[in-house]
Amino acid sequence: SPIALASGQSEYGFAEKVVEGMFIIVNSITIKIHSKAFHASFELWQLQGYSVNPNWQQSDLRLTRITDPHRGEVLTF
Repeated sequence: SPIALASGQSEYGFAEKVVEGMFIIVNSITIKIHSKAFHASFELWQLQGYSVNPNWQQSDLRLTRITDPHRGEVLTF
């Protein structure tokens, strides 16, 4: 994986194999903010999370990151 390569490893790691192809669905999240000046509440419904490639398509985890070897940084989609 690009993360493994950036850290000097060359193999597709155990963690990547475990989460490969997984996604998460959350039915509802409520965020409440209380202060002396105001009160606010936000509710988010039907959230889905999954890995995508740079073209915003669901993809193998190995293809969902761009590595910058000069800066040692990894951009994850």
